Amino acid sequence: MEETQQTLLPAWIQRALMLISTLAALALYAGVLGTAIVRTITQDAPAFNANMVRAAALLSGLIGAVVTAGFASSQQPITLQTQSGSFLSTLVGRRSNRLPIKLDSLSSTLGLTPRGPAPQRDPLAGLTSLGLTEWIALAYFVVYFAVGVAALLVTLTRPSAHDMVSNAGWVWLGTAISSTYSYLGLNARS
Repeated sequence: MEETQQTLLPAWIQRALMLISTLAALALYAGVLGTAIVRTITQDAPAFNANMVRAAALLSGLIGAVVTAGFASSQQPITLQTQSGSFLSTLVGRRSNRLPIKLDSLSSTLGLTPRGPAPQRDPLAGLTSLGLTEWIALAYFVVYFAVGVAALLVTLTRPSAHDMVSNAGWVWLGTAISSTYSYLGLNARS
């Protein structure tokens, strides 16, 4: 007798819920921290309620951890070649397809696409070969990066910055470093 695994929700509904959750978390991250950053820049001593402070702390770590995990879980190993090509081509992966592979992995981590082998892409196509889910993953990364850099810059330039903004900036710095290690495929075994 063959046993089939049934799920409570069909795969397309699960992906739709993950898309909504992903976009909601990203919107909250940008909204809560963006508002805090703007208020910190424009007001002398902005006050934030306890729920906003909790939300900022949770979202700062969550978004950074998801980006790091997404970059780290690439299905295709990527080698770092620094002798041939420029530093920028190494980061973007013009020769190794690094960026599309990492965005596909982040997309899978976000639950937008099922796990599986990384799709084969034309090395010269660059960003033009990305699908919708990879564009969403890229937007996720760009918002994470922009909000984090802004929080860190406000922290460094305004000694009176609220702890919520300072903590978000320092959390971003830590997760950005680990995300960079994951993006470049650096680990103790390399």
